[in-house]
Amino acid sequence: MSSENIVARSAIVSARHLPRPASTEVQAPVILGPGAPHTHNEGWRRAGFGLVPVSLVIDLVAVVLASRALALTTRSTVLLTVLVLVLNAGGGHYRARIAPALLDELPKLIARALVAGAIATSLRVFLELPVQDGLVYASMVYVGLALFGRALAYPLLREYRRGGGLGDPTIIVGCGQVGSQLADTLLDHPEYGLYPIGYVDDDPLIHPKDRRIPVIGGIDQLASLLRQHRIRNVIVAFTTSRESSMVEALRTCDRM
Repeated sequence: MSSENIVARSAIVSARHLPRPASTEVQAPVILGPGAPHTHNEGWRRAGFGLVPVSLVIDLVAVVLASRALALTTRSTVLLTVLVLVLNAGGGHYRARIAPALLDELPKLIARALVAGAIATSLRVFLELPVQDGLVYASMVYVGLALFGRALAYPLLREYRRGGGLGDPTIIVGCGQVGSQLADTLLDHPEYGLYPIGYVDDDPLIHPKDRRIPVIGGIDQLASLLRQHRIRNVIVAFTTSRESSMVEALRTCDRM
């Protein structure tokens, strides 16, 4: 099974907007990651779209440049910019992704850009302002600039990750053969942007000497680990834990 298939077939449960733990009690440190290179106080460097919204910056610059190129008024520029960014955000363009692909984004970028231009034009008609054909043309120019920006940024992002820019901290549920392969894949391919810091499993099947990352807790500790270490991603592999406990743990993650 290829490394891409291993990652693609695993469910990633997002746990964004996690509340900080209310307890101020001193807890015993948990050793995380291969050789424990990071601690909770240090935090992790995050690569790509998790911390630095590369796509958002590209779109903002592209729509402003397109508007300026077609000499749109300041009001029209602001309106088109807001519409493009809102529509793209609603479509999930600014979410963290393992392997962003330009061709996958192309149809939706074109569609949302044209919708933004049409909405902006309709709003000017509704407000009895002079209608500008440039709004639709600017949205088309924006698509070209946005694609050009992504074509430059995505390879640079992958090179940055390969060069040691660590991705989002990630927990793997299940310390078995599949979980071990997942950990190896993510550690060997940092361009995916996910950095495995440990397994969560009640009954690990992989011998400690054969693990590249440690077991950091059981299934019932998953939610507390996510809060304590501000982890946003969980990859679910096979585990021998009871299905009921797995379902409850994943529901807790989803509610976060």
